[in-house]
Amino acid sequence: MRRNQTPYVCAYAAARVAMLALCCDGWNAPALAAQTEQVNTRPGLSITVDLIDSAEVAPGTRSRAEHEFEHIMQTAGISVAWIEGDANTPVDLLADAIVLRILPKAGPSDDPKALGVALAPGPGGIYATIFFDRVCERVADPVLSKAGARLEGVLGHAMAHEIGHLLLGMNSHSASGLMSAVWRVEDFRRLARGQFNFRPDEAARMRSEVARRNAQRRGALAKAH
Repeated sequence: MRRNQTPYVCAYAAARVAMLALCCDGWNAPALAAQTEQVNTRPGLSITVDLIDSAEVAPGTRSRAEHEFEHIMQTAGISVAWIEGDANTPVDLLADAIVLRILPKAGPSDDPKALGVALAPGPGGIYATIFFDRVCERVADPVLSKAGARLEGVLGHAMAHEIGHLLLGMNSHSASGLMSAVWRVEDFRRLARGQFNFRPDEAARMRSEVARRNAQRRGALAKAH
């Protein structure tokens, strides 16, 4: 990993009962639900994700998490292609490639509330990292478990959140939706119902960025030939 990349530390933590009063102001579930209408995926508008699973997540769980992630991205109008990566065998990736790592646990210097971290574009690709132990902690929380938090759902949404940072750029946390800095109990309920997605404005910006990246890649391939 390149050392000159800028981290987006995502402290989207589980909301405790004591925090519930903080998340009610301005909450409008019907309005937000209306914003998650399915967007038809445009042909050719896609990202390629090199997945490196150092946590060795159970195959069934990981497959379902990938499906959750794909569904979230398709709702935003973007399709996903996968590359099976290996931490010990680097893949020759284009400069705009997305590398998604699932680490067994967070490090001592990582934000204690963060499920993951994203790194800004730099030479050798752009990186999103998920801390699997933090995902498991959220699922084990009795309040969130009662709200419907399941391992594959939380993992898939964490993947989407971090890759969202890579496509949306700096300061891309939002006040509501999947890119919220703090995930509240009600958010986990929406997550369980498949209603916790990117906001329409975020999806539009992501499609523009992916279109730009796809065009840049086609241009590079054309020059190479």
